[in-house]
Amino acid sequence: KIFQAKYKTKEIIQKYNTLKKYNPNYNISKLKRFFISKEKLLTIDSEKFFLEFIEKIFKIQPANQSLLIKYTLIALRSIVNNLNKFEGEIFNFETCVLDSLSNLLFFINLGIVEIGYLSGGGKMFENIYKDLNLDTYNKQGLFMLGCICRILLDKQRERLNNMPFLNKLKSLKMNKKDFQELLPFVINKFYEYDSYGKIQDILSKEISEKLLRSDWNLSNEEMNFYFACGMALYRNIKQIVYGGDYSE
Repeated sequence: KIFQAKYKTKEIIQKYNTLKKYNPNYNISKLKRFFISKEKLLTIDSEKFFLEFIEKIFKIQPANQSLLIKYTLIALRSIVNNLNKFEGEIFNFETCVLDSLSNLLFFINLGIVEIGYLSGGGKMFENIYKDLNLDTYNKQGLFMLGCICRILLDKQRERLNNMPFLNKLKSLKMNKKDFQELLPFVINKFYEYDSYGKIQDILSKEISEKLLRSDWNLSNEEMNFYFACGMALYRNIKQIVYGGDYSE
């Protein structure tokens, strides 16, 4: 079961990985990076939690998804705070998201984290919603919101050699109100830069529809996690909308 889950996880990550230097093979080091670190970011319990996850894997017992996402966000927040300072941090951010998604998908494929039923997957994005287990309107809307925000960040980097919009993301400590306020702000910025085009139009409609139909029953940490996933995997959405190769 473990090796079947490893293979299935690799298949999905390989399908959506656009980073040429990233290894899609799943191994325990991708889980370890979030719980055992030389940096003083983690609590004294983190190593204990890591060992508990290992035990759950080998005993095929239910694992705590919320705890996994909590520790994922500790790493992601640290990187996001430095995105404006170091070019390499963008690559680190995306590899961190891919590692965290690998962990979650591995747990799902192993059957130790519950999988939901896909709700409302639009035809254009149905496959990515299904593959990444974005099984609610809220997860889908937040993922797409992360995509459009990343596109705006790239536009600012190109125009300003800076990303002032990062401050609006509050180091990935946003709540429901913060997320609801992002889309109008982002759309206005694209108009201000005379850059509102096909992908902005498609994504803004998709985000509006999904978030309007959301029950918003995710924790703040879960909301920020799915938003971060969209920020990292935005090239896949470009490929779906435009076609072509957006590998870097």
